[in-house]
Amino acid sequence: MHKLSIATLAVALGLLLAGCEAIGPGQPQDPAVASLKGTNLAFETVCMPVILDGADFVTLARSKMMVAMEPHARGTAKSSHAFRLGLTGVTASMWADGSCAVGAQLGDSEQLKAQMLASLMRHGLVMTQGVAGYPAVNDGVAAVYCSPDTSPLILAVTTPASKSSKSPAMIATLYRAVDRASDFCPRSTGI
Repeated sequence: MHKLSIATLAVALGLLLAGCEAIGPGQPQDPAVASLKGTNLAFETVCMPVILDGADFVTLARSKMMVAMEPHARGTAKSSHAFRLGLTGVTASMWADGSCAVGAQLGDSEQLKAQMLASLMRHGLVMTQGVAGYPAVNDGVAAVYCSPDTSPLILAVTTPASKSSKSPAMIATLYRAVDRASDFCPRSTGI
């Protein structure tokens, strides 16, 4: 007979709760709502602290009961770490270039994108739209948002080109540019 430790049970319960929050007896959580909440959790409590404060990605992801998974591929690059949040379809990845990405399989793309921008605004980071509407991989459309800093904070958001696309609902990548010479952000003459 196998014995389960209290820690194992706590982790399993955490994953279950992260994957679907109870909204009433016998009523399952809407997958799009779970995705929206999970995306917000991964972006605000994992990616933002990593990029803004230099926090440790793996430590934060594990503290949010995220489960390690096989790293993602982006062109020829591979993420250094990837985690998923329960059964929500939400992932978070740390890339070798210092960027942190959150992906959501389900949900309203525009609502997910607005949530990312609102998260940054709540932390005093006003983002201005840079390049928008250019084709992205996986039949997607990309938009870039930039802070006015000398080394701008950049949020690149990829959404499906059409509602019938099999692409993820959204992939948001947050990173700090090395200098203000980014081709994606509008140039300010005052900096």
